[in-house]
Amino acid sequence: MINRGYSYLGITSIIFGTFEVVSKSIRGIEAIQLNLLRFLIGSTVLLPFAIWEIRNKKIVLRTRDFISFAVLGFMFVSVSMVLYQIALAKSSASLTVFIFSSSPLFIMIFAFLLRRERPNTLITFGMVTGIFGLTLILNPFVSGFNVYSLYGVAAVIIFSLYTVLMRGITEQFGNLVATALSIACGSVTLFFYVLYLGLPIFSGITWGNILL
Repeated sequence: MINRGYSYLGITSIIFGTFEVVSKSIRGIEAIQLNLLRFLIGSTVLLPFAIWEIRNKKIVLRTRDFISFAVLGFMFVSVSMVLYQIALAKSSASLTVFIFSSSPLFIMIFAFLLRRERPNTLITFGMVTGIFGLTLILNPFVSGFNVYSLYGVAAVIIFSLYTVLMRGITEQFGNLVATALSIACGSVTLFFYVLYLGLPIFSGITWGNILL
């Protein structure tokens, strides 16, 4: 019988694989603005279910828990995904998604450093090969190198750190609560950052963009 986790991972990969193509099709919206809107929508959809689970399971949230959600949400929504959106806007979708698909390499590194999870020989070989392959694809030593691809690398490194740190939070509160609250907190911090920059929030929202 197939492990349910692998099934979920496969479904997630297929759905997330559409994100880059859809993002490249959206016109007239800045990268940071698009990132804010999509996470506002996502958190709005998830929060009612998370609140129901908190009440149903009688989960007690303390101030330090909200601080953890805020820090993790800031890392994911306000930093990692903004960098990723900029990389996606300024370089090809295929290159950006390839860079982001290398997240397991960095996740394993952070899991070893922070959680003392030792990879076996086969995984270690895969990590070294993957990093070598990523370097070849980026090819940073040629003229005309797209510096925005490094935004994608920074995004995937921060996302990988977020993933490892989230594991402990998820074990404590469950995946739904942890995800909903962290991206809600991240959306709030990004909202105020967008206001600080004086960027428009709702400009460029056409019917075509709304559908996308």
